[in-house]
Formats: sequence, structure tokens, C-alpha cells
Amino acid sequence: MQSRAPSPGRITVNVHGSDTTIDINPGQKQLKRIRGRPTVAVETRRSSKFPVENPENDWLCLSNDGVVYGIRIDNARINSKNIYDPESPDSPLDDLEWHTQLDIPSSVCDLLFEYLYNEPRTSLETVSFDTLVKVTEAAEQYKVQSAIDSCKNALRKHMSENPLEVAKLAGKYGYYEELVQAAPLLVDTSLPIIGSALPFHLHMAWFRYREQFVATRQYATESYPTDHRCQHWQGIILEVLPRLRGDPGATLVKIEDIFKEMIDKVVRKNGLDACCVNPLNIWKQRILTRRDAHEGLQIPNELVSN
Repeated sequence: MQSRAPSPGRITVNVHGSDTTIDINPGQKQLKRIRGRPTVAVETRRSSKFPVENPENDWLCLSNDGVVYGIRIDNARINSKNIYDPESPDSPLDDLEWHTQLDIPSSVCDLLFEYLYNEPRTSLETVSFDTLVKVTEAAEQYKVQSAIDSCKNALRKHMSENPLEVAKLAGKYGYYEELVQAAPLLVDTSLPIIGSALPFHLHMAWFRYREQFVATRQYATESYPTDHRCQHWQGIILEVLPRLRGDPGATLVKIEDIFKEMIDKVVRKNGLDACCVNPLNIWKQRILTRRDAHEGLQIPNELVSN
């Protein structure tokens, strides 16, 4: 199909019974009558980044906020799915300024279309998280694999600040490496929230993963040495236990700090030779050994193989 570049402006559609007439400018001669087309009015402007005037750009796309892009058919066909769409209902309409309409805004098109070409691209690690999410959704929708790979790398940068949102995208699209990395940051998230973020086929894997932390947190409150006979030992146990009864993820991350603070307190009160230091270290090590034996989130084999 030859590149088309009609004059930009308001496109008006007039409905006459069952027929719809599309005029580039109101009052001009009718160019084509299309049966059953919906009534639309679109203000368009042209992309300067992917210009429609370039004769090599033989496929014209309209963003959902009215920007027309010119791209190469070969690049779109090879590097994406449905950006080049010869079955588009708009494609045969010579009086339209575009061949196909995309369900993404121009701010996303500007980034996504870079990945149709083997040229320098914007680093997705530099864009806002909200923009990154939109680009990821669009890359998956239109199967732009090089953009998908870059999105996955960029999502890792936002792991610590947006773990739930990263996990939601990772679960939705099968980014299992990223999901495993996000999992430790979400252990204390309520099950209803996690359940709504992850697809159903990952619920059991998540439940088993979280139960390790719950069980170890319980073990931490029961694993203190019972054979130490110092008169201060029971009081020390009673002081440590409340700090081991918080949320499992946050509690187990702070084990070293909890016991360091307690040991420092004992030493300040009773000196370096305080007999309770050793049982405190034994207690701490028991918990750490159990914690460090935790397995990561186990993704079902049938999902990984796909």
C-alpha cells in the first residue's frame, strides 16, 4: 500500500440512515460511503518522531489520543503483532489519514515504536514507574519482544518501591524471575491483596512460600535454650519474645538487630563476661539457620517450561 498523507484536521462522519459518510473537511465533496461505520470525530496531529511524510514509512498508525505515526511495514510485521494489521477495517479507506488505530496513547507509542528499529532507544530505566507499566502492557499487547525484555529489566529497578505492582505484572505475563525477586518484599502483604494481584494458578505456590516465614517466626519464639540457669535468663527471654511476634517477614529480616541490641544491653549491665551472652547467640543462630534454609518462591514446572 502506498503511503498516504492527506491534510491534517478534523475528520467528520455524517450518518445517513444505515450509511455513514466520511468527509475530511465538512462541506467538501463526499469521498467514500461506508455502510455501518460508527460516528466518530477525531482531532489529529502528526508525530515528529515517526513522521508520516517520510516515504519509507508506509504504514500509518493512530494513537488513541489522536497522533498519527508513520512506520515501516517490514519493521512492524517482523518485530510486533497487530501493529501492522492488513485486516484493519480502516486500511482500505483512502480518505482516512491512517491505516489502523491502536489502543495506546502517544506517550507510549513514542517509546514502543523505538523497539521496532535497530537504532538507539530511550532507556526504560529512566522513565517513571507509571509510564513503564503502560509501556509493558502495550509491549505485551502488541508482542514487541525487544521492548518486553527491556521492560523486565527496568521493572527490577522499581522492585523495592513498588513490589506489589511489579509482582502483579510479573504474574500476569509470566515474568517469573522478577516475581521470585519481588516475593521476599511481599511476605507480610495480606493474603486477599496478594490473591487479587497474582493469577489463581500461583496462589498455592505463594501460600507455601509464605508459610515458611510464618513457621520460622513461630519457631523463633520457641527455640531459646532451656538449660541456662542464670537468674536473669527468664527476664531476658521475656524481653526478647515480644520483638519476635511481629509480621513474619519484617521480624525475620531484623533477627540480627534484635539480638545485637539485647546482647549490648546485657553487656552494659553485667559486663563482657555476662553468662547470658552465649545462650542469646545460640538462640539467634538457631533462628538464622532456619531462616536461611527457606526456599524461594517455587514456580510450578509446567509454567516455567512454557
